[in-house]
Amino acid sequence: MTRREFLLCALSGLLAAAAFPPLGWYPLAWVAWVPLVVLARGARPGDAFRQGFLAGLVASLGTFHWIVVVVHTYGHAPLAFAILTLVLLSAYLALYPAAWAAGVARLTRRGDVFAIVLGACFWVALELLRTYLISGFPWALLGNSQAPFLPLIQISEWTGAYGVSFVVILANLALGSLAADLIEAKPPQRGWLRVATVALVVALVVAVGTGRKQAIETRARARRAIVVALVQGNIPQDVKWDPAFVVGSLQRHVALTADAAEKSPELVLWPEAAATFFFQDGDALSRAIRDAADRTGAPIFFGSSAYEPGGAGPARALRYYNSAYLVRPGGRHDGRYDKIHLVPYGEYVPFRRLLPFLSRVATGIASGDFTPGEGPVLFRLDGHRFGALICYEGIFPALSRDLVNQGADLLVNITNDAWFGRSGAPGQHLDMAVFRAVEERTGMARAANTGISALIQPTGEITARTGLFTMTQVTGRVVPRLFRTFYARHGDVFAWTCGALALLGLALAGRRR
Repeated sequence: MTRREFLLCALSGLLAAAAFPPLGWYPLAWVAWVPLVVLARGARPGDAFRQGFLAGLVASLGTFHWIVVVVHTYGHAPLAFAILTLVLLSAYLALYPAAWAAGVARLTRRGDVFAIVLGACFWVALELLRTYLISGFPWALLGNSQAPFLPLIQISEWTGAYGVSFVVILANLALGSLAADLIEAKPPQRGWLRVATVALVVALVVAVGTGRKQAIETRARARRAIVVALVQGNIPQDVKWDPAFVVGSLQRHVALTADAAEKSPELVLWPEAAATFFFQDGDALSRAIRDAADRTGAPIFFGSSAYEPGGAGPARALRYYNSAYLVRPGGRHDGRYDKIHLVPYGEYVPFRRLLPFLSRVATGIASGDFTPGEGPVLFRLDGHRFGALICYEGIFPALSRDLVNQGADLLVNITNDAWFGRSGAPGQHLDMAVFRAVEERTGMARAANTGISALIQPTGEITARTGLFTMTQVTGRVVPRLFRTFYARHGDVFAWTCGALALLGLALAGRRR
């Protein structure tokens, strides 16, 4: 690889990372992959693969820098091991842009228009694969970078976040094609025509999104909003599970709830694992939460670990769950949800027998791993039903779709982003939650231990949010689901169609013109 190729690949990676928080310069996503396209357009697929891998590695290292904080600072693993974990994860994620670059090189054999359209399809197909392969990791998809660009992301109602990724990478491909023509001193007329055509497509998507956003806002004004209080306890991760801090943590959440009661909320949200004891034991700590619901006059939804017997006989083991409870005024405990999609190496350790040393970065309680829950649970709230997404679950669109298709008209996300420190991860996590609201045209209430807590409307607009590492509460209105969207009914039809077209295009590209 030449110095020029190395610099262009690194430039693509740096621009791609800068489009996401903490910098959040989302317009850069529209040009981030142009340098890689310039290289891949004239390269052999094998060379393009290596170029894409380098660009993807730089992008992933910059985007997922917070892995070091999770593994070293709070996972208590050696710094060298934490850095190795980041590099290995980034190397895995770099395989996707590497495959994409090789595909673009192959598709270019059939012409630039062919490569631009089907290259965008191939990008979406790879994002879909990343969502489901192994346990899935759809964190920071290209489209997620555009969460602040509300007119654009309205198409998620039909395509999910993948449609936004398609439009953004389409622009990168068109601009990269033009740049390559200019560098190679080819007549640029066709290149400019391709860029103008893609610009027209982007303008059309934004125009449709602008009109759709206004229509949704009009519809939302006619819907009675739900008053929700978000409690952000800001419990430091390094003392969160300290037995000496259990009472102090609970008192902090109770006091913030009392402050929120002045605005007569209909629902109070505490974060994931806000109760650092077993609520099911029914002791004095559990009664304190019931009393808080009584005094507030509103149900409290909060996170707490749970356990159940795990086998037969006197020596039976216990199964542990990352759970959430709803407690109503009057002290009635009204249901429990056990987290379905657990975090690998955070809540369970896959391949434990093959890689036993990885257990040191797992964060279970008592015997170790958490057990996944059996399925979605809906909770009733004054004529509404809401479904919960605990932490990491908010990045998976299929889980939100399942809740909505079972009747949820409000999404609740409780999380503990203290693991990430003062990194870009809390902002990245919030951006993905915005897409869940637009995809399902439902409001989302999000309570995070150290932030960012937020109220998100069906248009994706954030109408209330907290800062990072502040002890606070915020109360506001969130609009329940307006209707069942195309995406809720049919799922990833757009992404699967892109995948089929990409495979067909790659097969045809194998035959030179």
